[in-house]
Amino acid sequence: MADNFFELGGDSIVSIQMIFKANERGIALKNQQVFLYPTIAELAVRAGEVRSLNEDQGSVTGTAPLTPIQEWFFAQQHASPNHWNQSVVIKVGEPLQLDILHQSLELLESHHDALRMTFSLDNQQQAWTQTCRDSGTEVQLTIRDLSHVQDADIQATVTSELNQIQSSLDIEAGPLWHSLYMRMGSTRPDLLAIVIHHLVVDSVSWRIVMEDLENIYMKLASQQKVRLPLKTTSYLKWSERLADYASHNIPEQVEQYWTHVSEQIKWHEFQLKLDDAQGSNQVVDTAVVLRTLKVEPTTVLREEVTRQLHVQVNEVLFAAFASTLANWSASDHVWIHLEGHGREEIAEDLNLNRTIGWFTSMYPVYVNLSGVHQVDGLIKHVQEQLLRIPNKGMDYGILRYLKHHPVLTQNAVAPIASFNYLGQYQTSGKYSGFEETEEYTSLDWGSDNERGHLIDVVCWISGGELHLKWMYSSRQFSQSSVERAADYFNEVIQEAVALVQHTGMVNKLSQVLQDNQLSEFELESIANELEEEY
Repeated sequence: MADNFFELGGDSIVSIQMIFKANERGIALKNQQVFLYPTIAELAVRAGEVRSLNEDQGSVTGTAPLTPIQEWFFAQQHASPNHWNQSVVIKVGEPLQLDILHQSLELLESHHDALRMTFSLDNQQQAWTQTCRDSGTEVQLTIRDLSHVQDADIQATVTSELNQIQSSLDIEAGPLWHSLYMRMGSTRPDLLAIVIHHLVVDSVSWRIVMEDLENIYMKLASQQKVRLPLKTTSYLKWSERLADYASHNIPEQVEQYWTHVSEQIKWHEFQLKLDDAQGSNQVVDTAVVLRTLKVEPTTVLREEVTRQLHVQVNEVLFAAFASTLANWSASDHVWIHLEGHGREEIAEDLNLNRTIGWFTSMYPVYVNLSGVHQVDGLIKHVQEQLLRIPNKGMDYGILRYLKHHPVLTQNAVAPIASFNYLGQYQTSGKYSGFEETEEYTSLDWGSDNERGHLIDVVCWISGGELHLKWMYSSRQFSQSSVERAADYFNEVIQEAVALVQHTGMVNKLSQVLQDNQLSEFELESIANELEEEY
């Protein structure tokens, strides 16, 4: 009852899932309440009863303006805007019944309106809008029989098939999603791949998509009635309300905050030394460095570091990234594009817990690390700077892309690095036959598109381990340069883990000394053991 949600390893994305589960059981909670009152005891006295959702449960159609993150996407002027996707590949334990799979995908698209979205450019206004079409359009499901392909060739063959699907989307004519089922033969599990354009999906949305697809397929396969949870606020309505918020509801102090940050960024130059300053930075140039933190230190990070330092996992990871960039650039002043889930509560009548769409908020964070040396001081210092950011950064994109704030527009310099913590992932769901795999890869982004940053770091927890993915241009950085940065990052995390383990040992020793009268020899022996260990 008194355990702190975040000290147990919770995060903002898990909070969204928890609130939805509570709502399903008639308990009304809001995301902000979890942050303010992070224990069951505190939440229990503030929880209310769920009111009936006043959202249209039918097929939502119509046209709406873009959201800030969608405006950011079109501002990049990609060479291949149709090819900017997210995807998953699922290993299927037992071959799926294709007629039921097709029906499942149809029901999924009917329920989640964003999957029926298209985009159009008004040439006179030079502005893009989004339109949600009526349900009933044919879902795209491609079937391939790869059972004849030899094991030595299967990797390349699957990748080729995936890349064909990746390049098949059309943001203007539709569709914006496409599924691929591959029959792999009797000795290999079949594969189901789903590709969705990033304009209509994000990491939180994927959890909903996969949960609902599993649910629908299981029900249909067992000849049961499909009952999906009620729809929450549509993406079109969210877009309209953001436009209204931009016009009337942004507090003056919030505008002042972002104006000040924008000016700080302008005057504090931050650069990473490129190994090749003339190198291109396109998607085709992308290389990846992967790092993993094993289960034990990840558990200490999630439970002990958060509890003893009173921080959240994402704050620790962001502090380590800021420290890494400061070390790499030999500068105490760094600024980073930080990504958040973006599903903020701007009005009482909005509920986004089960809405599919691209909600991501992306905003610059200026970090001054002058005079910061010890790891605990680093983490607390960065946490304090993050806590000063109003509304978890959501207003920056609204001010810049919807309100076209002059200072933010004039001082708009793209940060050279981005950071995104995706929270905790499960690789399989309720249906034991669905298991997400990273064994097969493909190009989510068109190879001729420009990358948005020099360095992109994405991290998540899966299988009890912390996973980190460092993306960079191999024409700008050598692999060894990025590996050094990735290793430095891990060293900062390991230092934080060692610190709290040492503190825990000291606290236990202190308790032993209070409970027992030890001889001078015993005290010296304990002290020597601690010195050898730390």
